[in-house]
Amino acid sequence: MAGELPRIALNDPAAPGMAASDSRSTTSEPVPMTEDEAATPLDRAELERSSLGDAEFEKELLTEFLGGVHDQLSALVAALTARDVNQVRMVAHSLKGACWTVGARAMGQVCEELELEARAGGLASADGLVARIHDAFAQLDAHVRRHWAL
Repeated sequence: MAGELPRIALNDPAAPGMAASDSRSTTSEPVPMTEDEAATPLDRAELERSSLGDAEFEKELLTEFLGGVHDQLSALVAALTARDVNQVRMVAHSLKGACWTVGARAMGQVCEELELEARAGGLASADGLVARIHDAFAQLDAHVRRHWAL
């Protein structure tokens, strides 16, 4: 039908932005990062894919991301303090998605670890994971502000 957008399966390797080897959304284990990915807090190629190569849109995405993370981290700490496993899982999942959208793979991977732990019904290592998320965000924030002058 004219004017309708084509439907794309979420895990379709042919979908824009989905590589055939991208199994993040289909596995129950965190996807390991390469040494190069772990060395930088931001995967520039992923950010370019998300922004379709538009430098101004990259800045907008990063500005929105940095601003939103503070609220999500506060919500995560509140959920953890309340020992609300479901809320921890939901916030960690949301934060993971935001991280992967802008290419913050290291931070996103820790969010995924927390999400999976909460999904399994536990929070045994949640305090340490939240501390790692805070550390990863501090590194990412400094990196972005240094390289994008935000």
